Amino acid sequence: MRRAEAYAQVALALAFLPALLPAVLLVPFVVLSRKALWKEAVADSMAEHGAAFAEARDAYRANQERVVERLVNAELGRTAPTALGSVAVTMATSQEGKAVVEALLRSEKVAVAEVRAFVRDPASPKARALAALDARVTLAVADSCDASSLAKSLRGCDAAYLCTTLNRASAGTWAMDWDGGAYEIAQGEAFATACARLARLEPGRLKQVVYGTAPLRKWDKAFVVEPPIHYAAKWEIEALLVEAGVPLTCLRKCPYHENFTKLTVSGAGKDGVWRPGAYAIKALTPPDFVYNMLDPRDIGPWASIAFANPSLVGESLSIASDCLSGEQMADDANRAGLGDGAAFSYKMQPRILFEMLAFVEPTFVYISGLQRWNSDGGAYDLDAGGVKRLRALHDGGTWKQHLEKDGLDQFTDCLLYTSDAADEGLGVDLGGRRI
Repeated sequence: MRRAEAYAQVALALAFLPALLPAVLLVPFVVLSRKALWKEAVADSMAEHGAAFAEARDAYRANQERVVERLVNAELGRTAPTALGSVAVTMATSQEGKAVVEALLRSEKVAVAEVRAFVRDPASPKARALAALDARVTLAVADSCDASSLAKSLRGCDAAYLCTTLNRASAGTWAMDWDGGAYEIAQGEAFATACARLARLEPGRLKQVVYGTAPLRKWDKAFVVEPPIHYAAKWEIEALLVEAGVPLTCLRKCPYHENFTKLTVSGAGKDGVWRPGAYAIKALTPPDFVYNMLDPRDIGPWASIAFANPSLVGESLSIASDCLSGEQMADDANRAGLGDGAAFSYKMQPRILFEMLAFVEPTFVYISGLQRWNSDGGAYDLDAGGVKRLRALHDGGTWKQHLEKDGLDQFTDCLLYTSDAADEGLGVDLGGRRI
């Protein structure tokens, strides 16, 4: 049946191809024209706002140094875990939510009476697995876009961890719409409304909300560098939460290690066997652009640190385990001993590639926006010294450890891939479906 449906779709596409061909051929010219105009606008804006951006970046990094020093001193003086009653975790079956649930249960920094895991379907295998972790886990049915549902499930909670996402699909799969981040913003609006209702019903009960958000916006809105959709959505949600009076702590995340292995050319043949060869770690930026990087499982311990330090309400804590350029990533891969004859180098993905794909699949609107932000003036929150200081609080998993742990097998499920034998075209893996 699937083969028949595929043939029918191909036949339909071929039938309309003559009519669509002029528009398809026009796309590269539209993209190139836009890019030329954008390049000029970015250069002009950088000349006007670049100094202010650098000042804001350096001021934030200096403040983070002070925040981390304060937290380190607090941990040195800790005599007992911070007692918490009930802590809610939204989107608890997601990679991020699950990491937070697990960390709250085993952390020595907090003593939690209940972890209330918000799920869409309590009968799902992932939800049942959460409930089986510990008697302190309670499943709560909640719709992340429905304020009434969230307010009901938040009743009696002393703290909460907020996850928001562009992804409309269930955990482990991916589906994004052409909505410009509206779906994610709707989650933030619903949560802010729910918190405002709770503040009237249970004044002072919810003492801290830790939000897993994006790197800090470090430039004036007049700066024309376009933020990627998920960053822009999270920044808007931060503003909504502050406006609603939510006792907010921003846990500022960065790219996950796995993002860079999924952008790597697959070296496996059709039989699944790895062979010696040259492999390119393919990311979105020039080789000297410096990334902050993180193991997503470390979000849980970092969330526990934030909950253990309620003095962080009203502040940000930026987290990362690495501060590496693309070339440094490749060097670490070569030193990781991933296999005889496997040699890694770094290769920037052509910007026009994702700009054109953004006309085809909404996921690439998000990816191309991230590429523009990184390449045209964005910068992550921490320098190498800042990342090193964080390790006094939590010794998170590094890029090199990630490579050594998962080995070459992690490179077989790639976002972009090409054949060893011949260029057989471009494939995109979006939660199991390829286009």
